[in-house]
Amino acid sequence: MEKLILRRNALAKALKTLENSLAKLDQKTFTDYQELRDSIIQRFEYSVDIFWKYLKDHLRVVLGVNIEIARPKFVLKECYDAKLLSKEEFEVCINLIEDRNLTSHGYNENLAEKISKNIPKYFQCMKLISERLCI
Repeated sequence: MEKLILRRNALAKALKTLENSLAKLDQKTFTDYQELRDSIIQRFEYSVDIFWKYLKDHLRVVLGVNIEIARPKFVLKECYDAKLLSKEEFEVCINLIEDRNLTSHGYNENLAEKISKNIPKYFQCMKLISERLCI
């Protein structure tokens, strides 16, 4: 249980940093758009990493589901099967994992721009799910 709480706290902090950067973008309080966009992508990457690991820990601790293959998409499928995610949330989460993988395997200006447009939706989904699962 302690590991789950620590992971939950780390997720809350990560999502808060992402939220702060997204707010700067919304309020147009930045001097360098590309720098802010890149920081949003980086914060998105580590938020996603903590998010799926939190889900894995939640499955194990709260529901007693031991995950043999600790990969993000497998964990998401287990969460969907356990009714922790709706079908829509599951689909958004699969997309956010795919976009996270794309951002971490090389830099492409057009790809960065495209993915950054999806991050607010991904943030809302992660925040909603993490708040709902808070124990």
